[in-house]
Amino acid sequence: MALNDDDFDRRPMILVDTPEHDALRVHATRFASDRYDLSQHRERLEAGVPVIRKNWLEIADLGWLGTTIDENNGGLGLAYSFLSVLAEALGPALMNEPFTSQVAIAGHLLNQAQPSEPRNTVLDRWLAGTGFVALAHHEGRRGSAGSAIATTFETTASGFVLSGRKTAVIDGALADHVIVAAAAPNDFGLFLVATGSRGLRIDGYRTFDGRHIADVEFNGVRIRQDARLLFALPPMDVVDECWSLYALLLASESLGIVQALLRLTHDYMMEREQFGQKIADFQALQHRLVDMVLATTRAESMVELARYQCDEHGPAGAAAAIAAAKVTAGTTAAFVGQQSVQLHGAIGMTDESIVGYYLKRLTANEILGGNTDEQLTRFTRLREYPKNSENDCADN
Repeated sequence: MALNDDDFDRRPMILVDTPEHDALRVHATRFASDRYDLSQHRERLEAGVPVIRKNWLEIADLGWLGTTIDENNGGLGLAYSFLSVLAEALGPALMNEPFTSQVAIAGHLLNQAQPSEPRNTVLDRWLAGTGFVALAHHEGRRGSAGSAIATTFETTASGFVLSGRKTAVIDGALADHVIVAAAAPNDFGLFLVATGSRGLRIDGYRTFDGRHIADVEFNGVRIRQDARLLFALPPMDVVDECWSLYALLLASESLGIVQALLRLTHDYMMEREQFGQKIADFQALQHRLVDMVLATTRAESMVELARYQCDEHGPAGAAAAIAAAKVTAGTTAAFVGQQSVQLHGAIGMTDESIVGYYLKRLTANEILGGNTDEQLTRFTRLREYPKNSENDCADN
């Protein structure tokens, strides 16, 4: 076979890797392999178990939730690239624990919000791994990007009243609190609401890859004045930042899965025999595997560039690079995932193989965070009209 182990361990373009990044990658990879396997994943899907609490608490104890949280907020204050490395290393575990969405959306919003009693309490619980927070933002058609905010808030003497409906809220079925995007005449705000509040209804359901999301309805939900989150930047800009960061982490997670699929496919071809010889000896199949390696290399380079840009300029300044990484990761995931299933044969789509589960997760990741078409449109706008695209939010 023309390929060897070195072909699977290369990093084609290194811009941000340091010994600390490498150590974190090794630790996260070991964590994932020690605590997750195919049989456990299958059992969790059948039972509908959304979170293994002891694993989530261990993730919190390791400090991974607070990776990019400011030190004065109780976090580590590290660069965004560390989150990307974590998402890549944890990706092959197919963990249902919502690490990428929690750190990119909930964590980023809470970290950027100005201190207040409700925000501080929720952030402390979130960092400790004892609470989940979801952003209730999108409305209308499930998955529609840029939909107008129809959920309203009214100001009262004691606080605010929220009314409206949000769809496909990521982690909405798990959340103890939701951050609600709501509008009033000439005003827009983000509000922190406990999911047990009177008038709040949550309809949870599962996605095809096992994630737990929800539609959330607000029927005159009353909250205190200090439940409104205040930011140094306009709230919509902060929301835009968290969607960009989420897109980067989804691309990173997909990259980790693609790398795992590539190695699985190579190993399977080295073991599987047909017509008296290993299928890895067939030149046509070798060419297909080489094409998978080349596609993966392109995705690695684009994710690496997005990490570098995010560290240098923040999620908003790196939005174009992140969009390009999400597009490349999406197309690479589709190609490598489908090739892997075909090269494995019928077993690739059975419950006995992890390949089919990987393909489901890759497909879901392509849809979340803005699908390939939406991210390509976003990239074009950011490149051509950067000043007019600052509030162009990615899809969830």
